[in-house]
Amino acid sequence: MRTVKKIVKIALTQQKPWREELTNFLRNFRATPHSATGKAPATAFFNRQLRTKLPDVHTNARDPAEIQETDQKAKRKMKKYADSKAYVKPSRVRPGETVVLKRDPSHRKSETPYEPKPYKVISCKGSMVTATRGEKTVTRNSSFFKLVRQQDEPTEGDSTDGEHDNLEDTDGEPDNTAQAEEQQQEPHRYPQRVRAPPRHLADYA
Repeated sequence: MRTVKKIVKIALTQQKPWREELTNFLRNFRATPHSATGKAPATAFFNRQLRTKLPDVHTNARDPAEIQETDQKAKRKMKKYADSKAYVKPSRVRPGETVVLKRDPSHRKSETPYEPKPYKVISCKGSMVTATRGEKTVTRNSSFFKLVRQQDEPTEGDSTDGEHDNLEDTDGEPDNTAQAEEQQQEPHRYPQRVRAPPRHLADYA
């Protein structure tokens, strides 16, 4: 289907009244069945077909709920196709998570891509994420946020075990023989070429 801008350009090029050409274009567009709903826009809006001078057969209009169901089915199909081409993955951002916000594209080169102070996610609606930091609240697409993983603090038992392991390592002598054997057993990553002297030096051997 041609766009409005193309219709006006074609009318001016062919030296035709662009207002009449635009009216014809809109009439054809409104009478053409849409691929998503299966009905023409005028039929779905007025619940009847456009009246013309040509005789036509009266048909019962479709139920609006049926049109909406067909439209939703077409949208789900398009979304599935677009997601498969873009390798879309479900967002891991959830309410209560700690995130950092991506800066505006016009930020200075000396600044980091993300703001240093973290935010806390308070709500998620599809790909729309709302986060807060103090009195400031921002709503962005999930692609503007990056999760911040909080490191677990070691418990007393874990720290004691770690110290004990470190003491054992320092008390014992390092086993250099075992390390040398492991290095010798490791195969070469690439095959080595056969090295031989040039043939013209064979007489001088």
